[in-house]
Amino acid sequence: MGHHTAAHIYERVETVCLDIGFQNRIQLSMDGPNVNWKLFSIAQQNIEGQTGKKMLNVGSCGLHILHNSFRAGCAATHWELGHALSTLKWLFKDVPARREDYTEVTGTSFPLTSVIIDGLNMWR
Repeated sequence: MGHHTAAHIYERVETVCLDIGFQNRIQLSMDGPNVNWKLFSIAQQNIEGQTGKKMLNVGSCGLHILHNSFRAGCAATHWELGHALSTLKWLFKDVPARREDYTEVTGTSFPLTSVIIDGLNMWR
C-alpha cells in the first residue's frame, strides 16, 4: 500500500474484513508506528459506535504479548504442554501410515513442527 494515512488504511481494512463483521472483531494487530495507533483509534470508535463493544488493546506488539500470555497460562497448568506439542513430531515422524491416518481422520494437512528455541515454543 505504500505511504497512506490511517483513515485510508482503515478503509482498506474495512473492505477486506466486511465478511467478518464488527461484532466478531476482537483485536487489531500493528507493528508500532503512530499511524497504526491512529488506525486502532478509528477502528475502536467505529466498532464501539456500531456494537457498543471495544476491541482488546494489547499494545503495539500484540503478537509477543499474546504469545507470552499463552505461554504463562500453559506453564500455570503444569501440563508441560510445550513438551507435549514437541513430542507430537516423534509420534508421526518416519511413520507414513500414521501421517496418512491423521490427515484422513481430521481432514486437515499435517500440523507444523513445534520447536523450543530459547524458551520460546516456535512452529516451523
